[in-house]
Amino acid sequence: MRKVNMFQKLLIITVLALPFTILAKNPVNPPSASNTFSGMITDKVTQEHLSGVYLYFNELGKGVYSGADGKFNLEGIVPGNYNVTLKYISYHEKHVSVKVKKSKKNHKTIQLEPVQP
Repeated sequence: MRKVNMFQKLLIITVLALPFTILAKNPVNPPSASNTFSGMITDKVTQEHLSGVYLYFNELGKGVYSGADGKFNLEGIVPGNYNVTLKYISYHEKHVSVKVKKSKKNHKTIQLEPVQP
């Protein structure tokens, strides 16, 4: 039988412990964080879809832009109440409160009012 020296023992322990160390530093998101908040941004006067509107979720510290069709989608949100700030050139800044519910459709249509010259 072959003896295992101290270096080999240390190497084996390190290799076996490595996956647990990585998981501890990067925990898997809990299922409750897999909710999505989506919606549509439109012009209050013309009802046109607005692309490129920036929605900033204050409590999350992150934001998302509306697409060419005026739709937006933010994934991985924990259920709760959030304050959202919307910004778009030539439109009034808007602040809305949204409630994200667990395992439910979280969809909202938001209208922005254009700045009058």
